[in-house]
Amino acid sequence: MKLKDIVTHLEKTVSLKHLYNRIVLSIQQLERYFLVDLVRWKKDIDISSERHVRLYKNAQRVFDSAIKGKGKDIVLKKLRLPFLTPSTHSFRKQGMKVVKKHKKNKKVFTFQYIPKNYILRSAVFLLLFLFVLFLDKLFVVYLVESSYKHLQSISSETQDTEHTLEKSYTRLIIADILFKPFLVFSHPDVINGYAAIQAGKSLVQWGETLYNLWVQTKTYIEQKWFENIRYSLLFENILPYLQEVDEKLKASLQSIEAIQIDKENINFSVFQERKEQLSEISHLFSYILQNKDPILHMLWDETRRKYLVVFQNNDEIRPTWGFMGSMAMIEVFQGHIDSIETKDVYAYEWNLKKSLSEKIKAPKWIDQITDTWGLRDANYFLTLKENSKSIKFFVEKAGYPIDGIIYLNKSTVESLLRIIGPVEVSWIEEAFTHENFARNMSLLVETKQTKSATLDSPKDILFTFMEEFMTQLQESSLTEVGKEILREFKNGEIQIYMFNIWENEVLKSLHLQSEPTYNDSLDFDYPVYTSIWGNKSDRYITRSYKKYIQTRETCDIDTTLTIEQTHTFNKTEEEKVQNILKSLGREDIWTQIDIQGKGDNKSYVRVILPPKIKLADLGKDMTIARYDTYTLVDFFITTEPTQTTSTSIQYTLPNPGCTPYSYTHYKQPWLDEYTIDIFPWEEKSIHQTWIQTNYYYNQGTYK
Repeated sequence: MKLKDIVTHLEKTVSLKHLYNRIVLSIQQLERYFLVDLVRWKKDIDISSERHVRLYKNAQRVFDSAIKGKGKDIVLKKLRLPFLTPSTHSFRKQGMKVVKKHKKNKKVFTFQYIPKNYILRSAVFLLLFLFVLFLDKLFVVYLVESSYKHLQSISSETQDTEHTLEKSYTRLIIADILFKPFLVFSHPDVINGYAAIQAGKSLVQWGETLYNLWVQTKTYIEQKWFENIRYSLLFENILPYLQEVDEKLKASLQSIEAIQIDKENINFSVFQERKEQLSEISHLFSYILQNKDPILHMLWDETRRKYLVVFQNNDEIRPTWGFMGSMAMIEVFQGHIDSIETKDVYAYEWNLKKSLSEKIKAPKWIDQITDTWGLRDANYFLTLKENSKSIKFFVEKAGYPIDGIIYLNKSTVESLLRIIGPVEVSWIEEAFTHENFARNMSLLVETKQTKSATLDSPKDILFTFMEEFMTQLQESSLTEVGKEILREFKNGEIQIYMFNIWENEVLKSLHLQSEPTYNDSLDFDYPVYTSIWGNKSDRYITRSYKKYIQTRETCDIDTTLTIEQTHTFNKTEEEKVQNILKSLGREDIWTQIDIQGKGDNKSYVRVILPPKIKLADLGKDMTIARYDTYTLVDFFITTEPTQTTSTSIQYTLPNPGCTPYSYTHYKQPWLDEYTIDIFPWEEKSIHQTWIQTNYYYNQGTYK
């Protein structure tokens, strides 16, 4: 029999089947995209045992239930509560007779239909459904938030990374499944919630590929260690992993873009910051992949190259960190370090004196401690580029051509000592720690301590320490060591300069080289200190800055920068130094104490300020020089032990466009920390301590 009189959206087959003593009527509504016009496409009704029944359509077009109609007929009808729709109704047989088509015999069967109390049952079911949805939402929120917290913890806690990623991904998968019921609602929060889950899953997948990259790199380094690595081969081996990391990160960023957060949301700034960080990382990976061939060339795969490693002591501060006391010449070929030769800076100076036909006059303020200029004071200039060219000039005059310079600082060693623990040298009584390294090493070098009777260099103790230090470093956690080295690069404590222009640009793009750009804000200052008294007193100097800001009606800005420094050498420290000198059998204790910090701190200070400023009356001995991108004010400052000195610079910053005020204080590399106070006009002052990076301040918009 053909179903010709029902023009509605039913499933392909309507079945009345004889099952034992029951007849089951199955009627289901088709999905939206599979509707079939039954007028055009006739569908069979299969009635087992030749039982026939008449089906009548109701006034509505979509049917999802069967109810008792007039007489003994079945009427298809749409329920008012669609979520209670039954797909099956049962009919108990009461001696059904075989009837022929078109005859008027009464059909002798009854059927069971929806109970009369269905409204009450519907209400109970609705409440239960809403309660389950509420619990579902709470659990989903917990799963998503905890997953993101675990992902964020990976950046600071590298242990058990693989397990953390796996746990986060499992939680996000469960959240994804539980969140599906909410997708029937088109509310923005629902859309954002789903986007957050998908972005989290994508970030975990990226994290897994990044972790695999790290594992491969770590394994290779641990097998070879740094001096035995062929760096070009290492780079080639990790290229496929880099490609995968790049692709996964781009997919993650696309997922994150689907998340919409209102600017008024308290998490908006954090969300934007994380997006920018990921975008910056993505650009970095893309840059590496786009320039893989030139990078391979820079990794010494083709020609033999020499690099000068400069170890600087920030107990005597210089523009590029500190006094250059020791150096190492590294020769590399085909991606492998062939040799490392360590020398005292004065060993180079000896050859330099023989090669220079005329002495070079020392520059301003350096001439206060020496009448000639040489390699030991070559890092006098304000920029990395100028200092690198200056060092190259003197080193090559001494007979050592170089292709680049790697700058290391004593504070980097101290940072790594915090990770690897104390380092012992067999013939030195006290182990070196991050707390005593600066003082003890300086004392041992100054007093020319050596294991043997023959002293090749005053730096013998330093070179011996470095051998033990590198051995212990090799046995430490490569993850923690790697993180600390990356942090040192980020803060400018480690820098690399190449004398090939293109290679230098690559280093900048890879964040292995950084210098102030002076375009981060409307107002800025960059104090640069140069020790000129030949002692180690910078070890005991703490620095603080005060910035006073007042805006005129014309929008021009009157500002004062006050520079304060305190000499913290005290009786306690003096006794420590004295006891060490006595244990070493030194007789010139008081002279050594002055060298080790008790002496006055005398510094040549150059402060870089915005261009086109209008300076007030300069203080005594202050001079000014103007350049296209900045103004330079310099002066000399002396600070005695336990005393504090203060110097102020007043100027007016033109602001014809009434640009909202912003200010950057650039930190000279090596400074462990400093304190800054901001005093905005008619606003609450700001006090910040223990700052270890550049400081940014944004006042906001003018009213």
